[in-house]
Amino acid sequence: MNFHSRRQQAICYVCDEAESRYFCSTCSLPYCSVTCYKKHKAPEQCCSDGMKTTGNLYPTLGDVSQQGGNHYSVDTSVLAATPLKPLTSLKWPYIADEEPIYPDPLERNDPKPLRMRHYEAIATSQEVRKALFIPSVVPGQPDKPNVALRTLLLSIDKQSGFEREQAIQHALGVEDRRSNVNCDTITIGPSLALCTLAEAIKVAVQEKADANGLIDWD
Repeated sequence: MNFHSRRQQAICYVCDEAESRYFCSTCSLPYCSVTCYKKHKAPEQCCSDGMKTTGNLYPTLGDVSQQGGNHYSVDTSVLAATPLKPLTSLKWPYIADEEPIYPDPLERNDPKPLRMRHYEAIATSQEVRKALFIPSVVPGQPDKPNVALRTLLLSIDKQSGFEREQAIQHALGVEDRRSNVNCDTITIGPSLALCTLAEAIKVAVQEKADANGLIDWD
């Protein structure tokens, strides 16, 4: 239904009884007949009341800021009572290290992947750093980086999935992933260094392991 049809259904403003069919050309006030039109155009009316009424019938929106400004006001006292935390107090990047990895209690004893605190323990372990170097035979000389071990680690890192597992097993001299590795039985240089590094990493991680958590060494 358009606007014109809705206006035609308005009640005559003069007699307030019949349905209006016409509108005043001056103030657009609805009326139903010539009699009502003459009453509307009487000197005592002069369309002044009609103008006021028309404004009520078809109000304008006006200034929104004046009509509803208080509705969107903000209580600044509440904001002032809650001081903001400085950015320096935030831990970034955010890592929920205290939350359980497996919330399911049935998976509580399952092997768990390393968390950030485990990586930090590996990075700051003196034994891990020592395993990456070859001890100097000359007193006073610094240890030399174990180039063969680093080359072996890079070659293993290029693999993925089952191929990486095979590369690690081959480097440690084991045929079955379920077999225990004994560094005392390994005499080859890179393999012995890799086994020593693995033992150092294991010790560093276990110091930061959960009381009831197992590290996923696979």
